[in-house]
Order: sequence, then structure tokens, then C-alpha cells
Amino acid sequence: MPIIVNSGPLISLARIGRLDLLPELFGEVMAPAAVFREVTRDESLPGARHIAEAEWLSVVSWQPNELA
Repeated sequence: MPIIVNSGPLISLARIGRLDLLPELFGEVMAPAAVFREVTRDESLPGARHIAEAEWLSVVSWQPNELA
């Protein structure tokens, strides 16, 4: 089941060293480009480098109102 994540799960799971749970539980994980920029803009942020290098994370162009 694919999911679209916001920054909350990425940051929280990075802080506890468990980013691996997202692809393990959901397979396909997507993040809007704005979310990706937010969590990777500063390498001192929790998990920023790991998220930036994650092969399991797809960065997508998506706006919340596109589903309405």
C-alpha cells in the first residue's frame, strides 16, 4: 500500500533511528517536494542525510488540493 508522508513521520522516525519502518510497512513511500526540502535543507536536522539518500523515498510534485 503506497503512502504519501509529511515531515512529521520522517522527522520522528529519524530521531529514533527507525526510518526503515516506512518502506518495510508500506513499500512505496512518497513525499511532496516541499516536504523533502523541509526535512533535508539542513544536514544537522535529524535524519536529513539519510532521507536525502533514501532510495525507497520518491519525491513527487503534489499539492493537497489536487485530490479535492
